[in-house]
Amino acid sequence: MPNRRFVCSKCGRTFTMKAHLVRHQNAGHGVKRKTAKRKVKTARRSSGAARRFGFSRLSLDELGNLLRAARVEGQRRIAEIAKVVQ
Repeated sequence: MPNRRFVCSKCGRTFTMKAHLVRHQNAGHGVKRKTAKRKVKTARRSSGAARRFGFSRLSLDELGNLLRAARVEGQRRIAEIAKVVQ
């Protein structure tokens, strides 16, 4: 593979990788590359644990309620253990 050089048109500095030249131009000269508009990503909640326990079918409100209930239950159990330890 030939040794390719990428040269900055503003200052003449050379780079062996195009990504390094682009990073130099963005940081050193304020040059921004034209990029296509990106699609807005939607939240995906169907990963391993969510799918296994059925959380992917819940709405965000239902998930919030479930988390609040779990927090209250955890606090209740901690208080119960604290009473036994004393």
